[in-house]
Amino acid sequence: MNNISERDLDNLFKKAAEEYDIPFDDNAWEELNDRLEHKEVVELSLNRNKIAVGIWLMFILLCLLMWLGYLS
Repeated sequence: MNNISERDLDNLFKKAAEEYDIPFDDNAWEELNDRLEHKEVVELSLNRNKIAVGIWLMFILLCLLMWLGYLS
């Protein structure tokens, strides 16, 4: 195997990176945007469900405390 100096190796990688052409697909960006919007909707839905469950639990706890107060 050839011994390549760090500078030569660095230049080799720089040249390869400069010559590499990254393909651009506008449809791929649209698909990514759609996925991100869907994820935001799902996250909002989950947060709403957590809030609803919390309210129900607080309501049940309040009813239980009122019932225990009534029994005493």
